[in-house]
Amino acid sequence: MPEPWLLSWASTRGYWGILVAVALLAASLAEGASCVPKPLVMPIGNVTLGPTQVRRGVSIKLGSPSQELSVLPSWHNNNTIVYGPTCLDKKLTTEKCRSDKGGLYDPSKSKTAGTVNSDYKPVSDHNAITPDSYSLFTDNLTLTDDYFIQDFPMMRALNESQWGYGGYRPQHILGMNTGSTILQALYSAKAIASRSWGYYYGREARNDNTAGSFILGGYDRAKTYGDGYTRNFEITDNCPSSMVVTIQNIVLNLANGTDVSVFPKTSGGQGLMACVHPEKPVLFDMPADPYFNTWSDILGYNLELRRSIGIDFWNEILPQKGYDGGLTFDFGSGFRISIPNNQLVVPDRIYNDKGELWANSSANVLRINALTDVTATAFPALGRYFFQQAYIMANHETRQFTIWQLNPTSIQDLVVVNDKNKVVSQDTYCANRTIATETASPSASSPTNTNEAKNEDSAESGTTKPLLGTGAIAGIAVGGVALVIIAIAAIWGLCYRRKRAAQRLLQEQQMREPFPISDVPKEPTPNYEELWPSQGQPHYIPQEMAANRPASRFEEMITRRKTPPPQEMAVPREAPRPPAPPAELPATPRP
Repeated sequence: MPEPWLLSWASTRGYWGILVAVALLAASLAEGASCVPKPLVMPIGNVTLGPTQVRRGVSIKLGSPSQELSVLPSWHNNNTIVYGPTCLDKKLTTEKCRSDKGGLYDPSKSKTAGTVNSDYKPVSDHNAITPDSYSLFTDNLTLTDDYFIQDFPMMRALNESQWGYGGYRPQHILGMNTGSTILQALYSAKAIASRSWGYYYGREARNDNTAGSFILGGYDRAKTYGDGYTRNFEITDNCPSSMVVTIQNIVLNLANGTDVSVFPKTSGGQGLMACVHPEKPVLFDMPADPYFNTWSDILGYNLELRRSIGIDFWNEILPQKGYDGGLTFDFGSGFRISIPNNQLVVPDRIYNDKGELWANSSANVLRINALTDVTATAFPALGRYFFQQAYIMANHETRQFTIWQLNPTSIQDLVVVNDKNKVVSQDTYCANRTIATETASPSASSPTNTNEAKNEDSAESGTTKPLLGTGAIAGIAVGGVALVIIAIAAIWGLCYRRKRAAQRLLQEQQMREPFPISDVPKEPTPNYEELWPSQGQPHYIPQEMAANRPASRFEEMITRRKTPPPQEMAVPREAPRPPAPPAELPATPRP
């Protein structure tokens, strides 16, 4: 509604005031409609799950009362998937399972948990996630302290054994693939300016535990350095995230100060293609032949002792000699990402049966997964630990992503990216997020894809159907028009009421015009209209009065009345007045 001062001002300025007020209101509404929402920022850090239980990830809350979970964004999935209330792996204790999964969600303890509509069909994930391996449900999903999605449709795992995740992706999943339901819901509700995101995992290294961030609708510009490395999405079965890069060289930064490439001299400058997998617990899935084997040859000993089954699942556990150097990835055109030794080599960490995190300092992990044997032909991948030294932003609207060298600063500079992949001026940011809760209820309008349909939609349009129906979106526009109409009606009505009140006040003042009635007998006071008839009505003709009686002006008026007939009045007790000749009454009332 318009400000009270605007209504008051317009009501005193007549029609011009109304026009000005409407113009100001329209400008205000236009400004509100054109402003862009600020990004949603979710920290990545240690989430406390119990007295001695923590799990690194993004903190979200489900249900009412809320249940806090530690989740990780997954570019392998479109849906949000949670685990609970019991552990599916019967070999684990409940406490160890709770830490491993990042908490266990119990729908029976949530007052807002519900079921999806019968016609709801979830967005497809990879073929291994079959309908019998999960159940669908809805609940309130809190992303930040001041924003949650109401009745958001999610999956609850019933049988994950066939999914093939194992230790690579044990945590709750926030699906971020090209058909991401959460990105689509936020974008449809205009809670974010585009289906874009920014990601910095933070530091989970020796003597360095720095929080990261996951941002929706933009990115943190302060964390970027240089021009970056930009590529388009590529739809390929080898890379679920569609983010493919080409590595031109991988260089060992040895402790003695020398740099040695693990690329074969016969490569002829041909790069190594790799998939960006920001959630995978590894720095790099590296082909053993020839790259990892060349690394061992340079050092003069085999780098692989065994594999970790802890937090850094299936990474190499180094022999006693270890590795004390760093590693640099060269993408060409001067763009390089260097990984220092304290991020590359860390103690092996594992959860015990009480769900407590133990670090084995006598067994050091090299955060490299050498692709050999059954995985020898797998597509190389850059995982989460690569984003301890790099920052990535992607935009599903333009199907592009950019990787920058990390600027390790605590300063935050959040910027909005629009659907053209352009940074939006901060002058256009909305002052507040106008709607604190959004409803993304499942309905027939929810996106329904197969893998083929997803690829086709992504390649041709780059969009998916909104979770919000067209009726809800149209209602927002209709509501804006209705607000303008209501505001105009309010201004017009107030002006009309004030005008009528002013007219009534003027009439009352005229009706209270004073007359010399102090000496008038207890006769009813003559009616004003009868005393001073208007020119538009017939007049009574003044008549001559008796000459032997002085007549007052009031008596002259009384004489003309037909009912009651004229009566003799007492002479006032004042000085005698000289006789006055009859006079014609004035044509109009005196002011």
